[in-house]
Amino acid sequence: MSSTLRLRVPHRGSGPRADTGAGVIRPFDARARAHALLGWRAATLALAMLLAALLLSLAARADPAAGAQALTVTSAVTPVEGGTVAAGVVARAHNPEGAGLASEYTATIEWEEGAAPQAATVTVSGEEIDVVAPAPHAYAEEGLKLTVSIEDTSSHAAGSTAVTVADAPLAISINGGVGIGVTAGQPFTLMLGTFEDADPNALASDYTATVQWG
Repeated sequence: MSSTLRLRVPHRGSGPRADTGAGVIRPFDARARAHALLGWRAATLALAMLLAALLLSLAARADPAAGAQALTVTSAVTPVEGGTVAAGVVARAHNPEGAGLASEYTATIEWEEGAAPQAATVTVSGEEIDVVAPAPHAYAEEGLKLTVSIEDTSSHAAGSTAVTVADAPLAISINGGVGIGVTAGQPFTLMLGTFEDADPNALASDYTATVQWG
């Protein structure tokens, strides 16, 4: 009885195999895979950017004020202790997107810190936006803060301004010396002058005075 032994020698050539069956990797497959990977990464990046833009758009729709430019507001009054802020324009605003209509705005005035805000009227003339106080307000003390706020209800852009009530200057009257009779070298008591303060709640202990004799 005879038998034949057959051996299979693997191909060791430098060129590509002619066999195109499964499990055979061609030399150009690595390059193709690299290009495919780069394309996949580019597509992923583009998709991420598109998703981010979509999220920003949804956020702006949920909160319109996020994309709105703030209103610039300046005070039109200088409140002083003992004085009164008259009814009328108390602040002016500028809208970078255009003044629009007065009906598109709401405004409030907080006459003092912690006080309930009072509704104010808004008027528009050209590009000028005015906040109008409906009634006067008197200030007996300095240091209080007047705050005016305004909002564009269409874009939800808003702004505010605050101004502090100033201390009123003293009104001083000096005795000119008429009718004054004193003796040289002798002590004397004499009223040298008077002053007035617009603060009706002021106390004598709030003041100090000095005399420069010459």
